[in-house]
Order: sequence, then C-alpha cells, then structure tokens
Amino acid sequence: EVDYSSLLIKSEEIIKFLFILLTLCVSNLASAKSKCDFDFKDYCTSIEFTKKPSRSYSSDFKLSFIDKKTNKPVIPKEKIMSYLWMKMKNGHEHGSSPVKITQKKDYFSVKDVWFVMIGNWELFVQLKSNGKVVEKKVKIINITK
Repeated sequence: EVDYSSLLIKSEEIIKFLFILLTLCVSNLASAKSKCDFDFKDYCTSIEFTKKPSRSYSSDFKLSFIDKKTNKPVIPKEKIMSYLWMKMKNGHEHGSSPVKITQKKDYFSVKDVWFVMIGNWELFVQLKSNGKVVEKKVKIINITK
C-alpha cells in the first residue's frame, strides 16, 4: 500500500524549493538588468569593457544609457564626454590621452582608453548642454597590470 501522506509532504518540499530557486533567479536577473555604473538624474548608465581593463592595451568599452522613465535604451539629448584621471598618493594628479566616443544605434563606443599606469583610475562621464557640464559622474577602475 502506498503512503500518500509522505508523497504529499515530499512534493510540497519540492515545490517550496523550486519556488525559492525561481525567486533567486528572478532577483538576480533583475539586479543584472539594473546595473547602474553611473546614476544620472534621467539615465542609468552602464559600461561594458571589451576585455579586462589594462595598461597594456586600449581598454575600449560600450557606454549604454537607459531612460529611467521608460526603462528603455536611449541616446541622451546632452553631449556625452568621458575622460580618465588618476590621483596619486604623492599628491600628483594626471590624466591620459583623450578617448574617442562614437555614437552607435543605441549606445556609445568608447575607444583609445589608455590607463597608462597601475593603480586606481577615475573614469568620468559627463553630460554637456550648450557647452556646459550639466552632470558628471565617476567610477573607480583598478588597473593591476
């Protein structure tokens, strides 16, 4: 004779486990989609390096903007600028050569990104309107080799 009560308990445990697993998957997916490297007033902006940033080669990246109201990719109405800056422990500061930004269909391609030495670099992204910076954000990029 089959003990249906034990089968029922096991199936309830399996359902609870699957529900927890599904919840974790959905929350991880949501956090991955909402990655915001630069949190502007109207845009959530993310960077995606072509390969790990290094001083040995140009650390090109893709710069994507998501409109916070529509949650869709957007090309901002403002002009996009970006530059690198390093503050050294001895009090000296310096930048790097200018990056080249090219607008694509729904993102910007940023090339000639040269981290010229090991250390913590500040990667700035600016929004400009009428020649003036209206918003500026920064992300620290650690260069180890």
